[in-house]
Amino acid sequence: MYRMRTIALLILPVVLSGCLLDATLQWSQDGTVGLLGGTGLSLSIIDGTNGQVHRMPWNDIASTPSLSRDGKLMAFVNIQRANDIDDVLQRIPQAQAARVSGDAEQLLAACNSTKEAMDANSLFAKAGVSSSDIVYRGIVADYLLKRVSAQGIHVPESLLVFRNINPLRFYDLLVAPSNASAADQGRSVAASAFPMRMPQLSPDKRWLAYLIQTGVESASAPTFHLCLTSTAGSSSALLASNVSQGFAWREDSRTMVCIAALEQAAVGGFALGSLKEMTIIDLQGHLYLRSQPKSDARRQDVVDQRVEPIVSQLAGLFFHRSMKATYGARGRILLAAIRASLPVGSVEGEPTWSLFCCDPAYGTVVNILPPKVSEQLDEAVVGFQVSPDGSHVLIPTERGTLLVYALGSPSAATVQTTKETDKTRETTAILFGWKGSDRFTCLLAGNSPLLAGSPYTTNELGIYEFDVKGVLIRELTGPSAMPQPIP
Repeated sequence: MYRMRTIALLILPVVLSGCLLDATLQWSQDGTVGLLGGTGLSLSIIDGTNGQVHRMPWNDIASTPSLSRDGKLMAFVNIQRANDIDDVLQRIPQAQAARVSGDAEQLLAACNSTKEAMDANSLFAKAGVSSSDIVYRGIVADYLLKRVSAQGIHVPESLLVFRNINPLRFYDLLVAPSNASAADQGRSVAASAFPMRMPQLSPDKRWLAYLIQTGVESASAPTFHLCLTSTAGSSSALLASNVSQGFAWREDSRTMVCIAALEQAAVGGFALGSLKEMTIIDLQGHLYLRSQPKSDARRQDVVDQRVEPIVSQLAGLFFHRSMKATYGARGRILLAAIRASLPVGSVEGEPTWSLFCCDPAYGTVVNILPPKVSEQLDEAVVGFQVSPDGSHVLIPTERGTLLVYALGSPSAATVQTTKETDKTRETTAILFGWKGSDRFTCLLAGNSPLLAGSPYTTNELGIYEFDVKGVLIRELTGPSAMPQPIP
């Protein structure tokens, strides 16, 4: 069921450098409960009043977690160890189990056709295994080794070594109360052999959207599939494939916005995409669901069911997997894009970024930033965040600055979070999030220009509160109270 409307907003492709981070510092809408966590960070709940940190009982976190708007529920991906390959195959979708079996067949064929010694990664590459992810490759290797051990087939020593140093694991998507004190308080709602990323709870906490990542990094950019499950743990369903990392729920918990690549992946060197809004839940609270028939199961499937949403194509664009779209006030959509006019032949010099607003009701797309603000932007703008009331936007830049822009203003406040002389940007130096609508927080290193005269060192991190003018209010959580990064 499609309702088509195309608007001439086109976005040029650029090679983004991972601007959407695998870590987050986010808050409940009233700012009383915070969540800090992600890849390489422990999962921690922060008291918004006194800054006290409660470390949660899960350590092997993969990707950015999610906190419900009332701060009472969180969702996150944990990398779970498994004792047996059969247990993994029972947990993951049947479509993925079929892909594991097929990749194991190809890996065996690659082993049999290899005369010279070859390391495990080269064997996986030769076999054309579906993912370069080490967890997925470990599942494929374990599946193959169990099969050949029963048949007495010889496999290269390098594959045995790979299996010994990479224990059998899978990705587990969990929901848990934010005051959980034990790991058994978490409830698994989906499992995957492929990486699961960026879960997002719906405003009513009934649904959980997330990405499944496939593809081989060295060969091409990974592919993201937008999937959905209920927080009660029903089977996952596919919403859309070939989407970017930045998607969002509308306030009604029935509709989502995302940016998706079109079938014709390239035109004149540019990848085509579409900004689209999808209604996935009917008025009775049920999914527009279609089961995937076994006869239609294809190798690229990552879950066993599909949703047939009502789709509005809102804008044509040039696609990149790091792009982001989210909702602002009154159901309007904000997205980061490169300013360009049509037709486009070649692009000279550095691309110029800005923020655009799409009004689904009227089918309009406008640039919402004045030149004084947009001229400061670069590709890091895809990490922008909108305040809960939709009045302000936080916009990061690659130069270590954070712009605080009040919509409709002629300029933006500038917060210099890191030293301008720093050649590299630490992930933890640019974590930020709205704490209510009148203030925001940043995770800063002790040598930040914002902490002039601070006794802290570069490696000492703290959480600091600022008002909407970018003025430091207080130290919320000092370095001594911060959880330590996971080695």
